[in-house]
Amino acid sequence: MADTITIFDTNRKTIDAIPATQRPAPLDWLLSFRSLDSARLQRDDFAPAAEWIRDGLDADNVYIVFAGPRTVGSNHAPQSDPNLNTASQAILAAALVDGQSVLLDRAGDNTPFAADPQLQRFNIVSVLCVPMSAAGRRLGVIYADARSPRPWNEGDLAILELAADLLALQWDHQRLFRQTLDNLAMAEAGLAAQKMSHAVKNILQMVCGAGEVIDFALKNKHLDRLQRSWDILQPNLQRMKKFTLDMLDYSRPRPFEFAPADPAALIAAVADSFAGIFQSRKIQLELGLDAAPKPVTLDSARVTEMLRNLILYSLDRIGPNPGLIGIHCRPSADRSTVEIRVSNSGPAFDAAAAKELFTPYEPDRDQLSTGLGLAIARRIAQTHNGSILLDPADKTFRVSLPLSMP
Repeated sequence: MADTITIFDTNRKTIDAIPATQRPAPLDWLLSFRSLDSARLQRDDFAPAAEWIRDGLDADNVYIVFAGPRTVGSNHAPQSDPNLNTASQAILAAALVDGQSVLLDRAGDNTPFAADPQLQRFNIVSVLCVPMSAAGRRLGVIYADARSPRPWNEGDLAILELAADLLALQWDHQRLFRQTLDNLAMAEAGLAAQKMSHAVKNILQMVCGAGEVIDFALKNKHLDRLQRSWDILQPNLQRMKKFTLDMLDYSRPRPFEFAPADPAALIAAVADSFAGIFQSRKIQLELGLDAAPKPVTLDSARVTEMLRNLILYSLDRIGPNPGLIGIHCRPSADRSTVEIRVSNSGPAFDAAAAKELFTPYEPDRDQLSTGLGLAIARRIAQTHNGSILLDPADKTFRVSLPLSMP
């Protein structure tokens, strides 16, 4: 088989070429792109795409490398060591910096890259490398190599360029989507701050007033006044803390960390953390916790936060009177989801008002919740590919979470 090297610029102008044996381009393989796991691509997990390219080209190693923050997907033949990086830095630079598409056969012999240490070290003889670009920006490269000669030709290179365009569009779509979500979150946070400014002012007035009395009491050694003012200051400081954290969470959501967990155990721990409040307000707790058929994939900290927000709102619905809060957890009939219900003995919900509960609202002065808790709870459920609904008739929040994330 004759030594060949073909290098193209981004305009498909041949810089240097020696003819290679032509064979049909695998168009059916390219069309199979739509069968890739889009959920994983949306999480910047490009390993499935690298496997798709390796299978289509019969390569030993494939690397998908994005510029900027290093997002890398790779896939390797069974006989290759996945811990070794066989990619030639010189060829990657030719594609990423200069925008060149590179096709090499018997790359170690009589080619501009013959002295490349990576090609020599790993005995690489065939290479395909193409840049990925979208909206006039060079995003990264796709690199494929093999230790034995492959019948790769210009048709394969053209197909790989089309694959690079598809992946670049997918990545850029995700970037724009995330940017849109960030902009939407900031706009919603601005509206929430506008709605809740009066509540913040009330808290600040209470804190400042209590602080002035405490200052006077300390100077004049009035311990009774000091105690009374502290009883006012402490809960308002806690409200201010939660409000600030909720506003930060609502305007700039934190990344989720998913791991197997037992939702029944989480619920029991959250309920236990409210034992003091339940006792002081004469709230009876009704727990019904059925074990899930297997550990559920979720973010334990965020689900805990969701449950706390639902309980806080339930306490606000009951008000200062004694009451009942019910928390039940059980797997769905088809064992595909876990269902959590949080109910309370407070007044019935107005159907129209219930539709607005999951948007930020201004809380009353004596409420425990911040007005953002239910909106955050809904976002947490949705990020788990679940849902949260309110049944106004029986005053019950119904949360559904899948047993596993895709």
